[in-house]
Amino acid sequence: MMKYYLAPMEGITTYVYRKAVRDFFGDGVDKYFTPFFAPQTKRHKSSAAIRGILPENNEGIYLVPQMLTDDAEDFLAFEKDMRSYGYTELNINLGCPSGTVVSKGRGAGFLEHPQKLDHFLEDVFAKTNAEISLKTRLGMHDAEAFPQILEIYNKYPLKELIVHPRVRDEMYSGNAHRDVYRWIKQNSRNPLVYNGDIFRPGDETDGDEPIEDTVMIGRGMIADPSLIRQLKGGKPADRSEMTAFLHRIRDDYIKRDPDERHCMEKLKEIAAYLKASKRTMKARHLEEFMVELDRSIRENPVYG
Repeated sequence: MMKYYLAPMEGITTYVYRKAVRDFFGDGVDKYFTPFFAPQTKRHKSSAAIRGILPENNEGIYLVPQMLTDDAEDFLAFEKDMRSYGYTELNINLGCPSGTVVSKGRGAGFLEHPQKLDHFLEDVFAKTNAEISLKTRLGMHDAEAFPQILEIYNKYPLKELIVHPRVRDEMYSGNAHRDVYRWIKQNSRNPLVYNGDIFRPGDETDGDEPIEDTVMIGRGMIADPSLIRQLKGGKPADRSEMTAFLHRIRDDYIKRDPDERHCMEKLKEIAAYLKASKRTMKARHLEEFMVELDRSIRENPVYG
């Protein structure tokens, strides 16, 4: 049976968003991942970060905290903190293409230093008590670098290897390299999860077969939060469902933080994926924004 994961997306897949997905569309989501924590900055100890992983804020959700680091001791300290909240499965981010992340040799930038990456994983697996998955790209500049990287991954007992088959320089442009992913399927010693360019039913297939038994969906799910439900044979979202979903997110953000500007900033990140109107994106006040967002949903022929 196919499994479907909701990818971590910075600023979007917060616990408020995850809970709304769970309640409106979440029957088909097998696993959720947090946006990355950065222990080096002690960000994982902030009140907002702690709220994001509190069990009471994630009831009915299988949640995996994701961590961004190039230091084994940082990871092990993070693991200890997460274990105190009951988390025994963690994910390491080796795919973030952000310039500020890559410039520090983290995320996808770590892939440019395979020897250091190998030592990092060796130190982690020598001491960890957690189940660890990795989320990776194919390299920084050229997919020809990935066979060496996969050799490193194959040395360690990963819970899962989640592959976005692009290099960092491509960001999200062009097509994901499914030909490279086919090679990875033949050569990986660890369970695989496919991630990349799944926007509508059918995109999860490779010919007549599923591209993988487990897929992770990010941008496609934000653009259509009913996508995983559809992939499991359910119905697309309709206008009333989408409107209620977005109002629920609005209400929960306002409960958490009464500053309407912060709420609108969060909602605009979602609205951009929904192809909301220019009027919506230019709104300066939350009430105006919600009126225009509702209009965008009503006028969008995607929603029946």
